[in-house]
Amino acid sequence: MMNLDFLHEETTIQLDKRQSYLDIIRDALNKENKVRMAYRVVLIGQFAKDIDRSDYATHYQKLFKKEQSEAELITGILLTFRTSFIHVLEAPKRIIYQFLEDVYANPEKAPDVPMTQNTRILVLMDDISDRYFPFWASRVIEKDEPVKTDLQIMDEKAVDDLISGVCISMFKIGTSLSNLNRSEMKQAFEEISDRYSQYIPSGQLIHDLASFNGIESVEEWIHEFHQGYMPIAMESELVWPAPKTLVI
Repeated sequence: MMNLDFLHEETTIQLDKRQSYLDIIRDALNKENKVRMAYRVVLIGQFAKDIDRSDYATHYQKLFKKEQSEAELITGILLTFRTSFIHVLEAPKRIIYQFLEDVYANPEKAPDVPMTQNTRILVLMDDISDRYFPFWASRVIEKDEPVKTDLQIMDEKAVDDLISGVCISMFKIGTSLSNLNRSEMKQAFEEISDRYSQYIPSGQLIHDLASFNGIESVEEWIHEFHQGYMPIAMESELVWPAPKTLVI
């Protein structure tokens, strides 16, 4: 299991944020003194052979549109590369678990034609104090780097550092987007490949990480930690009043 010490670095990428639409919705919920605690997961994987990556993005766009409500916000980002993808999702526990169950079930483009393989969890965080992303959206990344990363020759710390670097870079994209107004946000997302090129991992790196058995797979997580889970909204998941974000 990877070392999660890097999660303490979250405080280093917090910026002074202008009010976003997410802030407006959260403020409305805060006035009612009732919010649902959020989880965050960073997932990676590979596309199965001959799969159109747009089908994968469309599948989750439909799922999240169906599940989202003002009380259960879904934020994050899905970046799809030529053969791989990275998905950051911020949502209540129920939706995060439903998402991972859906990934485990491996949505099919057609009968017996699964869309993905080697799906792995880089990090799963519960009871997060704040969200990095102002919305959920997906984007195709055409830029790729053919240089392979041989994780088999790396020690555990080096692999952990590599994983934490990927996660933190993705969080920085969300933090930056959250500081923009609506028009700036739309333009920035359309130009994400160029504007955030220093933070976007290469598709080859994500492909190599997904091939590495030292990272927990979604299947392993389901069997080890999720068996017996009942998708019931527990009273303990609701907090009165809403916790305030710690400003450092």
